[in-house]
Amino acid sequence: MSGGGYFNADAEVEPNLMELLQEAVAECKDVQCVLTELVTDEYFRDDCWETQPLFLRTKPGTLGKGKLTWKVLLELTDEGLMWGDIGENCIVHPDVRNGTAFKFDARFKGAQMTRQQLEALKDTIHISSIQAIHRGAAELVLHFQRALGLAANGNVFATKGAKDIPLHTDRAEIFVVQTSGRKRWRIYKPHTELPVWGVHGEGDWGKKGPLPASLVGDLLFDKILEPGDILYIPRGFPRSATTLPNMKRKNERIIDISIMVNTEGLHLVFEKYLRCAFARSGACDKKELGEFYCPLGRTLTEHARTEEGKPLRKTLSIGFLSGAKDYWPMFAKSMADTIQPQLAMVLKKADEKGVSQEPDLLEKIDNELAAVAGKVFETAKADIKALEEEGWYGNNEEVSFFEKQKHWRWLIKMSGPFQGDYCHEKGIEVAFRDYSDANLPQDQLTKLVKRTRK
Repeated sequence: MSGGGYFNADAEVEPNLMELLQEAVAECKDVQCVLTELVTDEYFRDDCWETQPLFLRTKPGTLGKGKLTWKVLLELTDEGLMWGDIGENCIVHPDVRNGTAFKFDARFKGAQMTRQQLEALKDTIHISSIQAIHRGAAELVLHFQRALGLAANGNVFATKGAKDIPLHTDRAEIFVVQTSGRKRWRIYKPHTELPVWGVHGEGDWGKKGPLPASLVGDLLFDKILEPGDILYIPRGFPRSATTLPNMKRKNERIIDISIMVNTEGLHLVFEKYLRCAFARSGACDKKELGEFYCPLGRTLTEHARTEEGKPLRKTLSIGFLSGAKDYWPMFAKSMADTIQPQLAMVLKKADEKGVSQEPDLLEKIDNELAAVAGKVFETAKADIKALEEEGWYGNNEEVSFFEKQKHWRWLIKMSGPFQGDYCHEKGIEVAFRDYSDANLPQDQLTKLVKRTRK
């Protein structure tokens, strides 16, 4: 592979569109400029987002104080870096290990970490929610969040020596920012495009064991990232990586910040939007074995797995995807243009299957779609405001690193428009119940992954 990074023989997009974006980015002197070029570029929005990887090479110094080095990470111990446990601060004390697994040990949770302890760690060091504990990284992640209009989180990975990261996928849109050393990335065509939690099992694969190579498509991207390089990896695209140490620098750490842009992970996809409208319209008020459920739910799940139902798996028209982040008419039109034809198809399929529907159900659902769209529009902005005001470095100077990260994780868990009883008095889980329906077959990829591991 040569030059700019991504090449797809089947792509119909003119190659000079990518070159024009690369040229514009190459002139930028800071990350804010890079992201402005990115989000205002129709090629990125229409042909890359959720669709194909994109590689960007920036000028030296573009990352500013977000350029993390091993020296910078060691200095965090002087400022109070602490040990954590799985799911919070991801730097786990070595004594918590049990073979290759982890077990909880309260002795180390929140305990002070020393520079010597950090230097002694041999495995990849994973620091979650870096924006809560490092000013430079916070500015970098914040630039992504503000430019995209979508909640972002920064995870740092620091590796000593050569290490392979097995094939896996993620539920977030990922921007890998290389800050120190070199790392080779390979990205493959996905078996299932735009996977959605519930519709496609857990929505990601390779976290409980490598994703089998036989279940991924053609190699799309194979390139070495160097400091300052940025790689966009769409949700659900299988990827693997290898760190490439400099043999003349034995103590070098290869470091990148993986900026996770939370979309499907917060249920911000059209399929969940339609489910919430179903629940609010009374379509989920049937009872079976004493529990509410949605008769239309299984039809929706089956439709969302098809090619014609693929638009339901896309990210909602929020942030930069609406064309104007705070302009309601444009947002509302974009939402309606996608959901109305999909709703018609789902109801037609349900009717053909003999699923009973109330005479005025369509009118009720239409009314609720408008209401839920308004909820999404306001909640998306409010969530980002809360994350920035409460979860960022500098807003809680007196709070320990451990508690900062813990609070950020709580904030992101509470984000998204479908919280509490908004969609249904018994919670959004009512609309999700058909995912575990014994009569609903597993999606094809989940079934194949389980079969290969037997």
